[in-house]
Amino acid sequence: MFSRVDSKQPRKYRRPAPRKLFAWCSVWGVVGLLLTFVLFADNSGTLANEENIRLQSGGVCNNPALRNAFEENDIDVFLCKGDDGYEKASRIWNMLSQRDPLGVVRPRNEKEIGAILKTAMQHGFAVTVKGGGHSPAGWGVEEDAILIDMSRMKRIKVDPEEKVLWAEGGAIWDDVVPLMEKHSLAYVGGECPSVGIVGVALGGGTGWLSRDRGLISDNIISLNLALPNGSFVEVSSTKHPELLWALSGAGHSNFGVVTSIRFRLHDAQPEYFAGNLCFSVADGMELRKFGRVYAQSIGKITDNRLTIYLVLRRGSGLGYGVCYTLFFNGPKEEGPKAAEPLLTRFSEAFDETNTCTINFFKICPDQKGKATPDQVEKMKSLILSGRPFKKGVTFARFARAYGGPSAYMFWKSGVLNEISIEVMDALVDGILDPEMKSLVDGDLIQIQINHNGGAISEKPSDHSSFPFRKSGFVAAMHGILSPPPNSSSPDKARNLTLHDWATRTHQKLSPFFVGAYSNYNDREQRDWKSMYYGKNVEKLEKIKKSIEGHEVFRTFQRL
Repeated sequence: MFSRVDSKQPRKYRRPAPRKLFAWCSVWGVVGLLLTFVLFADNSGTLANEENIRLQSGGVCNNPALRNAFEENDIDVFLCKGDDGYEKASRIWNMLSQRDPLGVVRPRNEKEIGAILKTAMQHGFAVTVKGGGHSPAGWGVEEDAILIDMSRMKRIKVDPEEKVLWAEGGAIWDDVVPLMEKHSLAYVGGECPSVGIVGVALGGGTGWLSRDRGLISDNIISLNLALPNGSFVEVSSTKHPELLWALSGAGHSNFGVVTSIRFRLHDAQPEYFAGNLCFSVADGMELRKFGRVYAQSIGKITDNRLTIYLVLRRGSGLGYGVCYTLFFNGPKEEGPKAAEPLLTRFSEAFDETNTCTINFFKICPDQKGKATPDQVEKMKSLILSGRPFKKGVTFARFARAYGGPSAYMFWKSGVLNEISIEVMDALVDGILDPEMKSLVDGDLIQIQINHNGGAISEKPSDHSSFPFRKSGFVAAMHGILSPPPNSSSPDKARNLTLHDWATRTHQKLSPFFVGAYSNYNDREQRDWKSMYYGKNVEKLEKIKKSIEGHEVFRTFQRL
């Protein structure tokens, strides 16, 4: 029997006063990713040729026929710039990718989505779709299109006996956490709870359970899609399997709107061997040493239940920092053995040359300078035992540990086959960039390493349109701005400084990259088709060309 959480859906929309968002993702937030729209169609429907889609700014709000058509279909919320609620409805997570759409329409159900698509096509307007709104590049919002804001479609249901999650297209993973806790279940979903449930799956998607349970998209049971002509279709492994293949990695290329989705869930452990080991280091030499610890040990991790992320950072007033995040998807007591290669190498890296900056054990919280031999030995012993992670944490608590409601972030990324010493040194060189000696207080540069492989790589490379099953890592470069408290955005000089750092670092690392992760999308990504989708581009474009009416969707970097 399903348990459910229904979002409040009043018959008439009460327009809230507009507000500005300034919160930014935690320094250690392992940011996941993304917004929510997608693919499909059959060979029915009216063809809306791209040249017939009107793009003139203001054409929507000055079009009485379009407004009347929406009203006739009982669509009660259509917002234009300046209207109460427009700013909030069009806002996305990464404020540096924000754009103002021609207008915003906010459906309450599938019927309204079908009517919106059909009406937009009839009147010659393009549309985009925003689910969670977590896309780094802001794929869900474009200036030359009407935005379909899914935030009023957030109902979720869980069947604890069948271990199935059903969610509408506007739900985010944080909406699911209470039901996971209630029924002792776990999901393969975004690392950041504010990520859209649908959107992250459409890019393949990785989470804390992925090395053990596969990609997020591998756990899809079925999708319900609204087609460009306003009709609906169910997609699964037995119904339109070629579309499920396309949606499971290249789903952001807009063939329809995912109105709801069903996922497999998994039993949760009472508590997990999991957590963060975060600390400051004195200089670039120590940063490189602890980066190499990851490179020297990660290839020796053989238990697919263990996932280890790494973050290297540098910030004004913060100095250099390192953060290891571990999650073991099994009995808590088995975690230390699975993590032994890392814990052993990590403990060996501590010696008397280290400054006493790691104070999570309160060994030397007030001491400055070098650690004493006794302190070093105590630290080695605690790390070898797995102490930072043995206390245990529930799935619900861990699932909500990362991320924030919004960020100002320049974001670049690349897929890596391995993390060798050479690759790690290049990553550390990015943090040590001599042109970044002076950062404004609160601004930060960081590089995040996502640990993939395991069950992801066990399926054939052509199992879905996600092309990087055999590649073990994703590296993301984040230039994070901290806006002044009385300003809606940081100044242009700071923007340029961090943008150039992310671009420069990405270019230096490009010889090691074998592709780019589409959930970490980048509007400046060169050769984006092959970088996101590899050898699958031709097949994907063939599928898309068979679909009439797909031109109504206007997402950037669409196939």
